[in-house]
Amino acid sequence: MALQHEFYHRKARGELKEPKDIKGIVSLPVFDFVEPSHYIFPLLHFEIGAVNNLLDNFRAFVEDVIEVVSDEEKTARNRVIIADVSHTKAKQLIDQWNSDGGSIELRAYRVEKAQVTAMLRHQGLPRDEIQSLKVQKDELDATIEVLNAQQKLLEKDVSAKRAVLSEAKKALKKNPIREEEGGLSCCCYDRKFI
Repeated sequence: MALQHEFYHRKARGELKEPKDIKGIVSLPVFDFVEPSHYIFPLLHFEIGAVNNLLDNFRAFVEDVIEVVSDEEKTARNRVIIADVSHTKAKQLIDQWNSDGGSIELRAYRVEKAQVTAMLRHQGLPRDEIQSLKVQKDELDATIEVLNAQQKLLEKDVSAKRAVLSEAKKALKKNPIREEEGGLSCCCYDRKFI
């Protein structure tokens, strides 16, 4: 317990700055009378990290020793991976916009504009109310236009990144070495790994 207190006070004074020195101690213990005697090793995090490192090293070994991949093919593979990640992020952005972002606001503003337009059609409204409704309608039009532009920009971004991904995949398949081998597919990048 005294060691924990010492680490905490040294950290508070600024003597310990590196995570390896702090040893996970972020505050004083809640109960001073309970002596920590067992520490749990983060086994799952270790296994995930170890397996990811093993897979990365295995793929590198396969590319360098077994497949003897040319620099052009490595570049083409990297382009496919980068394009795929970029396309996935763009799809996530548009999905977020459609589910809880601007799409909901856009629908609400369109409904509000329809209500204002319906109110403007009523006969016998005072001029100041008509003017107020026209100003409100113009503001709604501007907001709707901005949201439509955002949606089109996101959709355009997704389609552009989809095209880049498609071109990158075609370039990988048209690699001269692959055509000599009968167009074998890439063993490591056709599947999704952790």
